[in-house]
Amino acid sequence: MIPPYQTLSQLPREKLESVIGAYNRVFGTVDGQMVLEDLKCRHCDRLSYGGDVNDTIFREGQRHLAMEIISLASNPPEAIMELLGFRKIEGDNDNADTTSD
Repeated sequence: MIPPYQTLSQLPREKLESVIGAYNRVFGTVDGQMVLEDLKCRHCDRLSYGGDVNDTIFREGQRHLAMEIISLASNPPEAIMELLGFRKIEGDNDNADTTSD
């Protein structure tokens, strides 16, 4: 079980790799790709503005979450790790990374 956290960068490297790998496996299937396309169509390919400020905030939250899921599912773990600031230590053969400050 993963303890509560706010951002992926708060996870230990090993757990983060597992989570990203899970997104890739789950959404790498035909059904997973169908779900990603549905999320994109319903939440990313439309304006968040809904006329009412509360509706706009709600829609923007949906859009943000859909975009995060799509990003995690559509990119290799190495790319996500690099984006989050994890980098490979030069000369290390076991692929251990460290976070950059």
